[in-house]
Amino acid sequence: MNMKALFLGLILGTSYIGMVAENDLDSARDSAESAFSHDRAEAREKADKVKTDVKSRESEARKDAEKGWADVKSKADNVNNVAEKNTRETADSIHNAAEKHQH
Repeated sequence: MNMKALFLGLILGTSYIGMVAENDLDSARDSAESAFSHDRAEAREKADKVKTDVKSRESEARKDAEKGWADVKSKADNVNNVAEKNTRETADSIHNAAEKHQH
């Protein structure tokens, strides 16, 4: 009888240890999944912030580029206008000098 009681106690004790270990494992797994889920949510949140920041900077860069292009175009137009004016004045001077020379 003593052996049976000892054997039964050993089986019950092992079963209890197994259940406690399983509960601890489940608890650890739940904790890890929760942390992983939290980390994923945090990573997703950070990625969204980065995307928003990139879009904001992209918009600013586009505006700066458009302003820069407008400035360059304005300066080029001014240079062209001055060049056309100088060309007309030079052509008029040459024409006037040629007319004076012919008379």
